[in-house]
Amino acid sequence: MSNSEDESEKKTAKLPPFTSEEKEILLEIVNKPSVKAVVENKRTNAVWTAQKKDAWDSVSTEFCSHISVVKRTGAQLKKGWENLKSRCKKQISKKKRGRGKTGGGSKENSLFPTSYKVAAIVPAQMTSLDNKYDDDADSAGSGVELGFDEWLRRRNQKDAAKQSTVEIEATAVVPPTDCDDIGCTNDTTVRKVMCSKTKQLKPQDRKRKLLAGHEIIISLEEELQAKKLKLLDRQIEREEKNIAMDEEFYTARMKLISLQIEKSKLCNDD
Repeated sequence: MSNSEDESEKKTAKLPPFTSEEKEILLEIVNKPSVKAVVENKRTNAVWTAQKKDAWDSVSTEFCSHISVVKRTGAQLKKGWENLKSRCKKQISKKKRGRGKTGGGSKENSLFPTSYKVAAIVPAQMTSLDNKYDDDADSAGSGVELGFDEWLRRRNQKDAAKQSTVEIEATAVVPPTDCDDIGCTNDTTVRKVMCSKTKQLKPQDRKRKLLAGHEIIISLEEELQAKKLKLLDRQIEREEKNIAMDEEFYTARMKLISLQIEKSKLCNDD
């Protein structure tokens, strides 16, 4: 068998599935701001396509630097990342359908830890996040805390502090009366609790607040992403200007050299 056939067999050979360790390494690399800002960009022009290819090549270089992984190309890692996102979306959709059938209650379909991390990296692409503080969630929780869950936990603590029982007390004064020998105290002040009211949030209002907080986090992340994209656009524009200036300088230099050559030829002819 020739060398070309050996190489073609190596290229077409099916690689083993990603291990849990390989998924963790891939998610850690993709979650870097400099990488995520490029590979998750929605633009498809020639400049950004080249930028994405270079980014995935650098991801492959860093990924393959680990000893315990299977060597994979940038295109293969990109496919693996897309598969992880697709699997996470399917799990979230399945979980929502399961809640709709049972009418709420305890969680029957929890997300995998890997899916939690994928949702934390690109929350804007996920329809919803599994929140262990939701009314339909299990009190034991999933054991995987995300930044969004931590924000919800603190928010709920503040709400709980505001929901303490508010008692309105009034003071009633008993007027002096004619007392007999049993001993009566005049002008006795009696404190009576006139009313007691407890502020509680309805489940629907609580869910609405949680969704509003989720939308705020997504909005902030999108703003940060937009700023990063603007910065990359400026860097690309600056590089293009530098290239154009180098080309102009090179053209002018070549013209000067050609003029000097012609001048030297004329001097030699004389």
